[in-house]
Amino acid sequence: MSFLYKVTPTGKAVHESDAYLKMLMGPFGSGKSTIMAQDMLLYAMAQRPDPKDGTRYSRWGVIRASYPNLSSTRRTIMEVMPEHTGDITCGNAPWHGVFRFRLPDGTNVHMEIELWSAATGEDAKKFRSANWTGCWINEATEITSDVLFADASRVGRFPSLRSGGCSWGGVLMDFNRPPRGHWLLNYFERKALFTEAGEVKLDAFTQPPAAFRREDEEGKVTYEVNPDAENLENLEGGLDYYRRQIALLVAEGKTAQIESLYCLMDADLREGKSVFPTFDRDIHVSKGRLDPLFYQPITCGFDSSGIHPAAVVLQLQQTRWCVIDELCGIEMGLEVFLHAFKDLLRSRYQNCETVTISCDPANARDSYTGLSPAKILQDQGFGVSIPRTNNPETRIAAVASMLNRNHGGLMVSNHCTNLIAALAGDYHYKRHRILGSVQTVYSNRPEKNEASHVADALQYAALHLNSVESGPDMSAFAKAVIRSNELKRNIMVSS
Repeated sequence: MSFLYKVTPTGKAVHESDAYLKMLMGPFGSGKSTIMAQDMLLYAMAQRPDPKDGTRYSRWGVIRASYPNLSSTRRTIMEVMPEHTGDITCGNAPWHGVFRFRLPDGTNVHMEIELWSAATGEDAKKFRSANWTGCWINEATEITSDVLFADASRVGRFPSLRSGGCSWGGVLMDFNRPPRGHWLLNYFERKALFTEAGEVKLDAFTQPPAAFRREDEEGKVTYEVNPDAENLENLEGGLDYYRRQIALLVAEGKTAQIESLYCLMDADLREGKSVFPTFDRDIHVSKGRLDPLFYQPITCGFDSSGIHPAAVVLQLQQTRWCVIDELCGIEMGLEVFLHAFKDLLRSRYQNCETVTISCDPANARDSYTGLSPAKILQDQGFGVSIPRTNNPETRIAAVASMLNRNHGGLMVSNHCTNLIAALAGDYHYKRHRILGSVQTVYSNRPEKNEASHVADALQYAALHLNSVESGPDMSAFAKAVIRSNELKRNIMVSS
């Protein structure tokens, strides 16, 4: 071996599990990648031998968001592999490696490794014809859920039954603590995946944090390193390594990074510049799940462009517009998405008076049917409002205005995790790197990503609610307040 692998308690638990999907979360520098690379090697050595020649054949996909990042993943693999048994070439995509060595029982191991760069579902189309024994997604917070779906369809397919069949096929994933609202957390909290064929086991492992957040009686926050953190012997300076890293982040005021990457606490991590910096979870997210009020109208914002439609449902409650539900589709046409939307309306809003849908004023056509979204919605019997503009700055300003006021302001139900994550920073302006510049430069348009669809849906709703509908002083908010008061009076008279 090129280095001595010393198994940690968490690493031992990972190696003893044979779950289809194994997820490992831990702090920065905790040896997560080494554990997963070692687990991949152990499965290769445990693979059932080919009955013809006694060789244990396996083929592995290794995924990272970009090829520059794959370089560090390659180094980890090379450290774990027995010395002088093979190499990984970094020429054409994918990077390819073959490792061959003999085991004490007389069998041979033939292990192929393909290193791919894929951050999104579109990127993952590159390996749609791959046949793997298993797959390792390194630093999984960098990729979208579509990549996991694509990987899962390629594992358990090598070797063939004629060569002994696949002894174990599945997906390995490692990552730091994902930010709040990240899709990985939905999987991490589960114990199994349920399919038509039955239950598929999922195991989630958490390493000890590298530090703890402490707050004294005066509210002063400090960070104390954890002497029981794993992988300390492989970090230069041991606990001092973490002390130095944390001190640098404290000096820059980056407490969210400390609490997420080192303390494994929930935090909002923003890769770029947040589109809505005034969003505050304590102010704009409800403590419990919100339910619709009977006999009052609802307004829906629709992002119907592309194949990732999204919708948000708002209703005026007290003096604030409340986002009561969200709906996010993945790779589906609008008509299919509308079936799910109508099911939501039937189950949650059957006693509400009217439904107004505000959608993209550009009137882009559905990617599957070629029909305009407004026409599809109208054919389904919905009242459709087309905002006067699709200018991004105007749309963003409409939402920002609601975030900055109490009367007519915004409250999001705590179960709308996709929208909350978008408002908290997943919907952002991408940061650009410009050599020689001392200033940080960001794009002038929000980045198109998984968070942008539900954020756009909210913007269309905000455009409608902020529009002037019957006179210069009569906004949608004012009309809704009047309508609400009328309903209250009618109920009091009838009772």
